[in-house]
Amino acid sequence: MTTFIPIYDNGQEYEDHQSQLGGIVYIKEESAIDSIKSKGFIIEETFPYHLDTNIQEYEGVRFYKEPIENVTLKSVTGKLLDDREYMYIHKMPLEENML
Repeated sequence: MTTFIPIYDNGQEYEDHQSQLGGIVYIKEESAIDSIKSKGFIIEETFPYHLDTNIQEYEGVRFYKEPIENVTLKSVTGKLLDDREYMYIHKMPLEENML
């Protein structure tokens, strides 16, 4: 069985970075998505298509409150430096131990 955990990230780097696990673990992905959207994170974007980064640790859908067009920071290469807050879903297998 797979569980789905909403995770909040404030989008900031280094000393200003904050991340928080959701308080509820869901057994349906749709329920986790509904929970995220109820908090105002309704814009779905695939990560990291628009960023100047080579981050490999997380690739998938992120949920934002504001569109990427609102980001005005750019790197020296001209790509956007995204500092928007977002949420995403961490999928975690749940093992049942049989006695």
